[in-house]
Amino acid sequence: MRWLNRRGIGARGATHPATPATPDSRVRTARPRARMMRVASRSGTPFTLDQGKRMERSIKAALLSALVFPGVGHFFLGRRRRAWLFLLPAAVAGAYMASQVFARANAIVDQVLSGAIAPDLDLIMARVSAAPGDEGALLNVAVCVLLACWAAAIVDSFLIGRAPLR
Repeated sequence: MRWLNRRGIGARGATHPATPATPDSRVRTARPRARMMRVASRSGTPFTLDQGKRMERSIKAALLSALVFPGVGHFFLGRRRRAWLFLLPAAVAGAYMASQVFARANAIVDQVLSGAIAPDLDLIMARVSAAPGDEGALLNVAVCVLLACWAAAIVDSFLIGRAPLR
């Protein structure tokens, strides 16, 4: 088997040493290699640019924390303890928010089914948008905790990804 480069010239002018040359063997061409450049980032750590196709670790981590859930970018960077620091409060706040929304929706559905509220869209929308009772303050705190964890996780994962590898 003869190995060829892009121009069709044999690599090192000989057959590949691992495979014997046989009459029925096919000629294989070498795959074109992508241009690789070694570049130093702003923090001084080198990374490889593959014609602009590779993304920095810091951007990947920030996008994971922004688009998936707070703390996922930290898991990507290998910072498990810090990931749990962002993930647990956000998950608890999200679970509390979901339970309050489902409880309120179930209460309105029960009122419609029992006949206390007419099945009119305007009346149901008025009940849904009515101010919540005692749980309103806790719901606001849960929303603030979730948003603060999400924003802090994005910024922190980006900054940790920019730091030099240990």
